[in-house]
Amino acid sequence: MTILVRPKPVLPADIFKGSTPNIYTMPASIPFLPALARGLKQNLGDDLVKTLVLLPTRRSARDLSEAFLALSDGKPTFLPLMRTLADMDENEPPFEPGDIAATIPASIDTTRRRFELARLVAAKLNSRNPDAAGALAMSEPLISILNDMALEELSAGALSKIDDDLDKLPKHFQDAAKFLQIISTHWPDHLSVLGLSDPMARRVDLLNAAAKSWQEKPPAHPVIIAGSTGSLAATARLIHTVSKFDKGCIILPGLDTHIDSEVWEEIDEQHPQASLKTLLKTLGTSRAEVPDWPIDKLKHKAQMRARILSESLIPANQTSDWPSRIKRIRTSIDQGDPLLDGLDGLSLLETKNEEEEAAVIALIMRETLETKDKTCALVTPDPSLARRVRARLSRWNIEIDSSAGEPLEETLHGTFLSLSLDAALDMFNPVVLSALVQHKFCAFMSEHMDSWNAFETLILRGPRARTYDAIERRFARCKNRTDTHVFKCAQQGYEQLKLLHALLKPLHNLSETKIYADKFTRVHIELTETLARGPEAIWREEAGEKAAALLEEVLVYGDMLPPLNGIGYQRLLSTMMRGLVVRPRYGTQAQLKILGPLEARMLDADTIILGALNEGIWPARPAPHPVLSRGMRKQIGLSAPERRFGLSAHDFASLACKPNVILTRSKRQNNGPSVMSRWLWRLTTLVRGGLGEKADQAFMPANPYLKWARELDVTPTIPSPATPPEPRPSLDKRWPEQRRGRRLSVTQISKWIRNPYGIYASKILGLESLDGFDEALGGREYGLALHKALEWFSQQNNVHDTDLLLELFKKAMMEYAYEDHSFARYHPRLQSIAKWVVKWLHTRREEGWKLLGAEQRGVMVLEMPGGNFTLSGIADRLEIKNKTAAILDYKTGSISTKSQVQAGLDPQLPLMATMLNAGQLGAKAHDVSDLLYIKPNAKKEQDKTRSLLDKDWDIKRYQEGAIENLQKLIVHFDDKNTAYYCQPRAQYVDDYSDYDHLARRLEWAKIARGEE
Repeated sequence: MTILVRPKPVLPADIFKGSTPNIYTMPASIPFLPALARGLKQNLGDDLVKTLVLLPTRRSARDLSEAFLALSDGKPTFLPLMRTLADMDENEPPFEPGDIAATIPASIDTTRRRFELARLVAAKLNSRNPDAAGALAMSEPLISILNDMALEELSAGALSKIDDDLDKLPKHFQDAAKFLQIISTHWPDHLSVLGLSDPMARRVDLLNAAAKSWQEKPPAHPVIIAGSTGSLAATARLIHTVSKFDKGCIILPGLDTHIDSEVWEEIDEQHPQASLKTLLKTLGTSRAEVPDWPIDKLKHKAQMRARILSESLIPANQTSDWPSRIKRIRTSIDQGDPLLDGLDGLSLLETKNEEEEAAVIALIMRETLETKDKTCALVTPDPSLARRVRARLSRWNIEIDSSAGEPLEETLHGTFLSLSLDAALDMFNPVVLSALVQHKFCAFMSEHMDSWNAFETLILRGPRARTYDAIERRFARCKNRTDTHVFKCAQQGYEQLKLLHALLKPLHNLSETKIYADKFTRVHIELTETLARGPEAIWREEAGEKAAALLEEVLVYGDMLPPLNGIGYQRLLSTMMRGLVVRPRYGTQAQLKILGPLEARMLDADTIILGALNEGIWPARPAPHPVLSRGMRKQIGLSAPERRFGLSAHDFASLACKPNVILTRSKRQNNGPSVMSRWLWRLTTLVRGGLGEKADQAFMPANPYLKWARELDVTPTIPSPATPPEPRPSLDKRWPEQRRGRRLSVTQISKWIRNPYGIYASKILGLESLDGFDEALGGREYGLALHKALEWFSQQNNVHDTDLLLELFKKAMMEYAYEDHSFARYHPRLQSIAKWVVKWLHTRREEGWKLLGAEQRGVMVLEMPGGNFTLSGIADRLEIKNKTAAILDYKTGSISTKSQVQAGLDPQLPLMATMLNAGQLGAKAHDVSDLLYIKPNAKKEQDKTRSLLDKDWDIKRYQEGAIENLQKLIVHFDDKNTAYYCQPRAQYVDDYSDYDHLARRLEWAKIARGEE
């Protein structure tokens, strides 16, 4: 093993007079930008204002400015000129205005490039009826290829290398590769005609032009390039040029000086030092010649941390020598244990799942705020973890800045754009209409919300009403059973719906034709501004500006895409919004940050959390490219996707060297076990090999954060189930007058017997279940429609017309929200029912039965000790024969058995017989001779009619039993000690109860039945 011998750090005044070509490294444990600012200010003095500092990103330039200001204690100070390597401008240093404008064409606007490429894709797909959103989405992989080729300085001709082997590729790659003709032939020609260049290619050209310009004429002022690893060849050339200046200086980020020379030579592209190794070759220098940036001597623990991370990330073929390497580290110091010393301030938290990981991170960040001016940063490439942490912090009303931002599609502005468009495309969609009307930006309806809420509750819920006629039929059905004030409010809400539809109509009409996207956008903008009552109400704040910019792009370039209809425009808008994120500019917590690894380079914070350290997230798996396979990339000359692993590894190693770092991962993700990140696995393996049982303790954080996070939302280990409810309201509260007093229908009597708690919830508490929006049509609507059709049929003179009954079935089903296309499915069933009903009615007539009444309503008052009790009911059909009547009840669902009726569980028909006997059921008094259930949709003939009478139970016995049981029931619940139990009979329950969840029945029902 060859030990690396390096020069001592030079004195502060000598940064341009070192023994190397002015190259330094900033140890990863040192705050990069503050140390850089301090060193430059001490060295350059008055020349600082003339200095040009080139940095990797805009964030680093902004943070360096703050570092200089911090050195001046807030006093006014002159700053150096700071520029970023990522977006150099020919009108700014190192260029003079006009120097290269004639030699390097201006770049095409990135938005225009996307739409221009989408147009070429659409032309390629012309025979396949291209979709505008699909063409725009397909331009993205082509742009990524253009960018990769530009960064690696490959010409479009390189794509021709795959032509010879194209027939050997899988079929889907052969089809996709045809799109490469767009960027190999059509795109270069198109840019030439426009006199423009590709943005990424122009960036490379500017870097090369800067290097060439400076080689010919070095600047007189100091030039500093700091923080770049030179991963881009053009950047490396510029760095090489600057390193040779008399007043040029390069500061490399975290060059590893601990790896011995043999291992250094075996470093591959996935190693953290891969880019720096390549850069040093370009610079023509070795690690031994690169001193540390002139700073205070590194502390012992920082040195040990760097050595541990360096050893843990060595190439895989060298890991077999880990025991001897650990031994050499230990013998290199006189006191203490280097592993324990290096792990001081580095801790590991492994959580059960992703939610717990977010909870513990949020707790750590919240604790940071307990100390004034203390800072904390979460660094993670996982946007879902960032969003979870932000959500967790909201419990403390903490708004935190996240570099990942929030997708425009999920902001208030994005949802308003989507909802206004969705409502125009489907104007009777109740979910969309309700969401739009109640949206924060929909000022159009803000003064009429009470009316709208009444309309929504009364009309829009349940199966969808798809026409104005359907809405008006619903109004007609509920007019007599709805509070007058509520009904009038709902009618006012209906008028508001019509006004809203008038605003939506222009965009709705456009959606049925194929036009260019820019025309859709103009009408869409007019709609949103009208709904918001002015443009100033919506096109503001960060999200509003992003949304406005997006729509402006479609206005300018929309005619480049294929014509589309409303659905196509909807897909296009969604595709474009999905690719945009919104980041807050102000109002966030200054002490806390959430950053991605790229933004976190040169980060300085008191506590750094590296989150989501699982394989597939950090490092991320290379996403399969839809056009280029790995082999095709290699054939063209592009680097392998794994090259990015080295850059990610460098980010991880540099951040893990900071003084106070917490590493986190979840043991499960996406409902399955996760795999520890390769870097974390190497680190923990090395430490456990060196410390044994002490390793877990060494990785423990200073505070028990995981325990705190778990206890913050702790629940009982074994939650005790709820007990069955036993409400016993006082007698004066049992029959509230505002709920029609002591009154129930015959159907509700059955519910009262089977489920008293349901009567308590509805009649005493006044709770009524609301139907959901856009519910699927089910047995309830089907049964109501058949009841309605049979009622209409009974009113006809000709009850032998099967076709008439079939038409009435369809008419009734339309009233209950069935659509025309559904009748094709229901026609055979309805035809069979119609034939049977007509035949059955004919048989009844032959037997002497005549219609007495249909849907007959009745009310009967019972005198009880606790006060009069009103019983109401509606008979589906009454027939008369020989002065005696029969009561018929239509059923489309289950039918009560004789034993259930005889036991008093379903007294509906016997009670109506009592009412008819007393002349209280829509006609004069009649004796009853039969009680019948009619189920025309039953499969078996014998099940279509069922009489309750038999030799042991005649009408009189049914009536006497039903009225006696009812009187006992009333008296029973007139006792203040009587409880309203929930479904007290395990065998006979109310299958359609709306209140089981309120009673928490699922928690105690099995135990009550003795099943558990």
